[in-house]
Amino acid sequence: MFRVKLIGIIILFFFYYEISNSQPLTLYDSIERALNYNQTIMYAIQKNYLSTQSQLNLAESAYRLKMNLNLNTLQNYSRSLTQNIYYESWSQVTTPNFDFGYTLLTPLGSRTHLGFGYQTQIFDSQSFYSSPQLNFTFQQPLSWAGMQSGHADIIRAKRNFVTAGMSYQLQKEGLIIAVINSYFQLWQAFRNVEQSEYDLESAKRVLDIAELRLKAGQLSEFEVMNIRVQYQVAEDNLAVAQNSLQTQLRAFLWLLGHDFNAEIQLTAEIQMDTTNFNLDYAIQTALQNRLEIKQQEISLELAELSLKQINAAAYPTLSLKGNYSFSSQYDVSLGSSFWDYPNRYWRFQANLSFPILDGGARSNQLQIAKYALDITQKNLNLFKEGIAIAIEENFRSLQLNQNRIKSLTLNLKIAEEALKIAELRFKQGQISSTEIENIRQRYTNAQRSLNSAKISYITQSAQLAKAMGILGEWVERQKD
Repeated sequence: MFRVKLIGIIILFFFYYEISNSQPLTLYDSIERALNYNQTIMYAIQKNYLSTQSQLNLAESAYRLKMNLNLNTLQNYSRSLTQNIYYESWSQVTTPNFDFGYTLLTPLGSRTHLGFGYQTQIFDSQSFYSSPQLNFTFQQPLSWAGMQSGHADIIRAKRNFVTAGMSYQLQKEGLIIAVINSYFQLWQAFRNVEQSEYDLESAKRVLDIAELRLKAGQLSEFEVMNIRVQYQVAEDNLAVAQNSLQTQLRAFLWLLGHDFNAEIQLTAEIQMDTTNFNLDYAIQTALQNRLEIKQQEISLELAELSLKQINAAAYPTLSLKGNYSFSSQYDVSLGSSFWDYPNRYWRFQANLSFPILDGGARSNQLQIAKYALDITQKNLNLFKEGIAIAIEENFRSLQLNQNRIKSLTLNLKIAEEALKIAELRFKQGQISSTEIENIRQRYTNAQRSLNSAKISYITQSAQLAKAMGILGEWVERQKD
């Protein structure tokens, strides 16, 4: 027992060591860890996806060649009594037979079956009856829509398969977006704590100087009281920032499946993917990749097929059936064989079925199918328009944010140069500590604004990739 506990402690030690002493987490690493951890959460969705895939394979198997073999044996016993009560006779007939055949259903709606059977009746060890049989059946609807009726099950199975895939994709994309938002919220929380600590140190230096100047009679008690209030505000801001950091950290660790006491580090700089998309390319990519559109298109195909099937009900159906059997009864004790007394039997049947009256059922079904087709077509068009509008808005916002990043980058360079000049002038005694603190604060604000714009750009870029149906590819680009 002690050995098991020791092994467990060692494993936990290495787990925490890996988290707290590993390289800083990148956005890509965070997404990968979250996806690996949440595989168990998405287990049911994955199984439903696999189930619908099996249902699709089952529907498609209807058009694969099928082979059937049936074997059976029948034994009949009979007892006959004569008028003489003292005499009775028994007879036994054994009938083994088998049927072996192929069945094929084509996408055109035709059904073809070719079978071969062999039946034997054994009366006793000397008397036999044998009958080989060849069967042929062919059925074919005469209307083109009727020929396509076999597609309905496959189309429904495809729609269920796409729907299940869409559910799995939405769950995965939702998790990725949640990790992205949580990652940068935590990143900002770390920066806010750092800034609050710096502000508190600055406020402490100002307060210490103010206390000395108060003793020297250079400041009034009221002025020092205001500085003490500013110091208290800085302390409160640090406490709020630390509390926010703990909240964001717990949410982030929960997504990654880590213990709440784990320590992590994030990258100090924000890595921004600057891949440019053409608006037309973005819209066309979305129309090709979005599973919601594929689902709507399959529903439209199914609605069109339903309308064709209802129209096909007014057309006749042709059925062809054929049978050939070759039989013989012979007695070995009499020296006869199977070929001595053969019987041949041919049969061919053609059936043409015409619908005449249905009580108006087809007319009502036709009207319902037309309404359903019209609604499905409009829903598909509206959905495509909605996707195009959403992508265009996201695309414009992304471009504006990209231009904003350029201007904020220039602003940061200006603030950095101003800070360098101010530090040099402060060393020369040309400006006061308050003035250089104000300049340093402007530089910090410029950094915050630029980082905030970068974060906004990354999250908008992820949303655009999601709308285009390429969020997985976007995540892979974050690895580089």
